[in-house]
Amino acid sequence: MENDRLNDKAPKITLISIVLVLLTSFFVNSLVFSCSQTYSFTTTVLGISSNVVSTPVALNGVTYTSKNIHSYFSQSVNYGVISITLNNFIPNDYVQFSVTIANTGTGSLQFQPFTYSLYFINPSGIMISPPYPSPITGYPAPIVSQQEPWTITAFGTDTLTTFLARLSGDNNWLVDFSYTGANTLPTTLSPGGAFTYNLYVGLGCNVPYGIPREYFSLSIPIISVCVVPTPTPTCTPKPTPTPTRTPCPPPTPKPTPKPTPTATPKPTCTPTPRATPKPTPCPTPTPKPTSTSRPK
Repeated sequence: MENDRLNDKAPKITLISIVLVLLTSFFVNSLVFSCSQTYSFTTTVLGISSNVVSTPVALNGVTYTSKNIHSYFSQSVNYGVISITLNNFIPNDYVQFSVTIANTGTGSLQFQPFTYSLYFINPSGIMISPPYPSPITGYPAPIVSQQEPWTITAFGTDTLTTFLARLSGDNNWLVDFSYTGANTLPTTLSPGGAFTYNLYVGLGCNVPYGIPREYFSLSIPIISVCVVPTPTPTCTPKPTPTPTRTPCPPPTPKPTPKPTPTATPKPTCTPTPRATPKPTPCPTPTPKPTSTSRPK
């Protein structure tokens, strides 16, 4: 409820603001001049969620609550610079954004080490340096980071749940960015590719009355990657070698034919004359006896 958001500090808290600057810097690789690719990209910020209900926050002069935060849209010009001024925050207010860097050219882009800054500013936009006056005596010194490695560990993996747990006990502005799309950060963006990260902005529940305005910036440099196509080698046909003439081997002498042996004629058989058979004399017939008639 709205009274809970005020955290019983309504009589003391004035509506305060924070300035966000998101910078995607482009550096031309010296090799790009020998390439035929084109290099361009966009940086787009979309509203994702908020807990603001009845006291709207203003993003670049337009008011938003949890009901219409999804309609917030901002896209970069001038090499990816986006500036957002968030006004009318009270304790425990937060807004979540998604930020997308998209490669719209024909050449590849490569991410470089990033930097970020976080510090109080006066009404003229000048950084307030320690020692801080009351009521922010003892607050952390300004953060103006050196180059951070382009790794998932350095960039962070906080979810909205993690961020809100920190916000509930914080007494300062809280800005967090993270990547939850994979276990590692992409190192390059191919043509048509995109990299989307989370951006959380909130005002802690326990901020003191009179806390100054805050300034935050995140700079992600990218460079062009010249991919020179490997030329297709032109094959020069090798000259046909002149064949070495192999001398013919000497002819193999034909073997001397063996004389065909003359067949020995078979002896002619002289028939042995057969002996003339001697005639066998016929036997002299034996005369039949003369029958004697018996007397009657």
